[in-house]
Amino acid sequence: MYVAELMTKNAMTCRPDQPVHSAAQIMWDHDCGCVPVVDETNTIQGMITDRDVCMAALMQGKSLSEISVGSAMSRAIYGCSPNDDIEKAAELMRVRQIRRVPVLDEQGHVLGVLSLGDFARALSRSASNGVSSPTVARTLFDISQPGA
Repeated sequence: MYVAELMTKNAMTCRPDQPVHSAAQIMWDHDCGCVPVVDETNTIQGMITDRDVCMAALMQGKSLSEISVGSAMSRAIYGCSPNDDIEKAAELMRVRQIRRVPVLDEQGHVLGVLSLGDFARALSRSASNGVSSPTVARTLFDISQPGA
């Protein structure tokens, strides 16, 4: 099975110069925990998660409308291709301890997001779709380890 078959397509994005409350609103409206951050050409610049929003508010001591997405987002980008095998994507998630991965084309444009939830939903649909219980369990276990 390939990432393209499992990923959430048409992921909502935001820009680094937008206020964090815009990213939080996207997460609320679309029931997601992260938003890819892109420039004017839809090229990935980073990722912002619900945790990033909370930590930025705490650490900067400002309201969400006063904090820029660029100051709260993670600039480390660990993406995958829609043509990657899901085992390769799961391995990336395990090694980097991340729950969500942007799916990118060759130019770094956002095509969607692959999440641990996508794996779990695929597993619940059918045992014959290429997602195994051990893959999901191992990925969740590795992601959930305390940081170094």
